[in-house]
Amino acid sequence: MSGEPARAPRWMVNGIPGGNATIGRISASGLYTAPAAIPSPREIHIGARIEKPASLHAWATVVMGSGNPTYKLVSRFGERGSGPGRFIDPHAIAIGRDGNLIIVDSIPAHVYRYTKEGKYLGELGSGPGSGPGQFDGPRDVQVDHEGNIFIADGNNGRIQVFSPSGKLLRMFGRKGKAPGEMLRVHAIWFGKAGRLYAADVDNSRIMVYNHEGKFLFEWGKDGRAPGEFHAPHGLGGDENGDLFVSNYYGPCQKFTGDGHFLIEFAPASETGGATHWHAMTSDRWGNAYLMSRDKQNRNSIMKFNNNGTFVTSWPPLRDMKEWGVKAATVGRDGTIYVCVESKQQVGIEIYREE
Repeated sequence: MSGEPARAPRWMVNGIPGGNATIGRISASGLYTAPAAIPSPREIHIGARIEKPASLHAWATVVMGSGNPTYKLVSRFGERGSGPGRFIDPHAIAIGRDGNLIIVDSIPAHVYRYTKEGKYLGELGSGPGSGPGQFDGPRDVQVDHEGNIFIADGNNGRIQVFSPSGKLLRMFGRKGKAPGEMLRVHAIWFGKAGRLYAADVDNSRIMVYNHEGKFLFEWGKDGRAPGEFHAPHGLGGDENGDLFVSNYYGPCQKFTGDGHFLIEFAPASETGGATHWHAMTSDRWGNAYLMSRDKQNRNSIMKFNNNGTFVTSWPPLRDMKEWGVKAATVGRDGTIYVCVESKQQVGIEIYREE
């Protein structure tokens, strides 16, 4: 910090300065007054933003009524197989600049485009292989502020970058253990100033690149202590530039964008028996969504707020053979798009908070 006094914060309710009668109002001093009737959705996001001497955000979660918030399945598309509308292993999903979905089908090594309603639009790249524009075990996809599409090409040990129209722009990274090299990047995420974070499972570290793919620095090592990693699998973040890292064997951790450990949350002892986190994502309010599994191989999505406090989980726990969750992304309107893969269901499910 620069040492000068912080300016008065701007208070918002669900992103609206001062709030309104439907979702509640907040005064200039930060006093929140609930609305006369329970809104829908019942989960309210109170935010404070300080512009100077640094741009900082803080969030609080208010749930109206009794019980945890619930999410409703509103639509789904996809089935097992090859070709338009079919998937083998939908492993990651992102929303493109045009509002359409980009879906990574990991095992067959294809990256597809669909509308949010499930209409097939075409393919990104040229399928399986090791050449430019080809994939081997792609694990994740993220979209930058310009609409360019970044693919974590897991088994090829690199990240490939495509334009919004699908033209291959560049590749960076190579297989290895040296700084900036990759063994198996499972998740990528954009932070502040165009920084790209990459979670390398087998090297047990987080690597940081600039927007052009130049390696900047890394942190972490295998271990169980705070700030150490136990198979890091998922990434998320918030507007402060802080980074969430979910370990496959738990827990989830929060760091500054420079790698300084802040908190950890979602240990098995506090999550109703969840023991594995395959991936995660976050939303505009800094909430963290973890794709979870317990010792009986039952799956659900667990949601925590920016401070690591449990908010809700859904759907009811189901065996992996019936319903397995791989990844998710959250739209600006709060709609959640989920990659599902099990013996009975394969494809994309879409949820909205009730």
